[in-house]
Amino acid sequence: MGLLKGVSEILAKKARHGVGANSLTRLNKKGKSVKFDYVLYRPNGAALSRIGALVDKGAIRPDLDKVFPLSQLREAHDYCEQGKAKGKVVIQVAK
Repeated sequence: MGLLKGVSEILAKKARHGVGANSLTRLNKKGKSVKFDYVLYRPNGAALSRIGALVDKGAIRPDLDKVFPLSQLREAHDYCEQGKAKGKVVIQVAK
């Protein structure tokens, strides 16, 4: 199964806890079928603070691909649509 447990197992567990989970399949620009699994979480400030502390310590590292300023929102969208992103693409709203 790999490092993260199976995605379907995670989705099923989250769905049992009353948090939204679903899968969606779409065609990309090349006509290839791509499956998206997503989970909706309830806001939890305490958990977010703990995650932030782990990031600050270097215990976990977000997989950032590229940061775009808000003025380049169109370019950021195009970058993602073209399938170039290999991690998270961030839109920087303020400095």
